Amino acid sequence: MTPWAPSTGIRVGTGIPGSVAIGTFTSRTAKIFGVVHHDTPRGVRVTLEGDHFDEIIVGCPHPEAVASSLHPPD
Repeated sequence: MTPWAPSTGIRVGTGIPGSVAIGTFTSRTAKIFGVVHHDTPRGVRVTLEGDHFDEIIVGCPHPEAVASSLHPPD
């Protein structure tokens, strides 16, 4: 199981062990898109409203800096 996916639901995507995981995860309550590279074991989870996905998860080396730079629209 990838670190960004909940334990139940349907996962569709691709993964190369030790390299990258890219895909979507669909459960009864959410649709999530994620991209995680082996060099970036940490990441940012962004909750969306009124979009195709409910959340996106993106691996990045400095998630706190990325999260602090995100602002909801006015």
